[in-house]
Amino acid sequence: MPCFSKKILVLTCLTLILFPLLSLAQATVEIEPPISREIAEAPIPVIIGRVIQWIMGVVGALAVLMIVYAGLQYMFSVGDERQIKQAKSILVWAIVGLLICISAYVIVWAALRVVEFG
Repeated sequence: MPCFSKKILVLTCLTLILFPLLSLAQATVEIEPPISREIAEAPIPVIIGRVIQWIMGVVGALAVLMIVYAGLQYMFSVGDERQIKQAKSILVWAIVGLLICISAYVIVWAALRVVEFG
């Protein structure tokens, strides 16, 4: 039986490795440039806006990860007061950071609207 399971494991691994190669059998492959024409031809404020959106997405994701980390640390603290205090501190500062990030985004958005519409 172990020999049979090894054969299935090898067959499964080979299938998972070689199956994506079938998608390379296309007749033509168009390679996108690293910077699409849409972005390359966009005005500077649009590019800055997209960069800010990207940064806000990264910061928001990091804040959510820190909140999850703090929650896990709180759950696995098993009554240790030092770990509970540290988890609460991480949770508070992650939420404060997220609120600052959202506030900064709203302020920049409002400022751009005021400048755009006079």
